[in-house]
This record gives sequence, C-alpha cells and structure tokens, in this order.
Amino acid sequence: MFEGGLLESFKMICPNCDQNSAHIEKTTQSLKVFGKEEYILIQDIPVTKCDSCHETLFDAQVVKQLDEYRKNPNLAEEKPIRVARFPKVA
Repeated sequence: MFEGGLLESFKMICPNCDQNSAHIEKTTQSLKVFGKEEYILIQDIPVTKCDSCHETLFDAQVVKQLDEYRKNPNLAEEKPIRVARFPKVA
C-alpha cells in the first residue's frame, strides 16, 4: 500500500515537536487481548513517525481497528509463531 509510494516520501509537520520531519510508514505491533493472557501480532499498521523526536503516532481510525482486534482476536488469522525473549544485557 505504501511501499514505494508517495506517502512514504511525503514529509509533514510532527504534532509533537513541530518539525517538518514526520512521514507515514508501516509497523508491526503485538497487542494484549483484553482480559486474557493472550497476544496478537498485527502487521502493516500505518503510523506517522517523526525523524526528529522519534514519536510514533496512530490516527483515530487505526486505534479503533486495533481496539477491535484486542476485543475480538478471532478477527485475526491464527498462525503458529515462535517467541523469543531477548536476554538481559549487563
């Protein structure tokens, strides 16, 4: 959707730091399902990312969809996934 497209190269004003260094990119997030010890992995989430202050912002429509996945994880396709815990660094 965004790969190689105009939106990735388009810079905008960051609402956090007011610099003209924000752009749209895709990210992957894991979300805890409401009321359960279960997580879902969501790929290709469109976010606004600032190159100056490193703030990552989700628009209201994206947040609404993420909440839907957290409330109803059956909306997501079930796939096997490997999980690794990063070792503690001294």
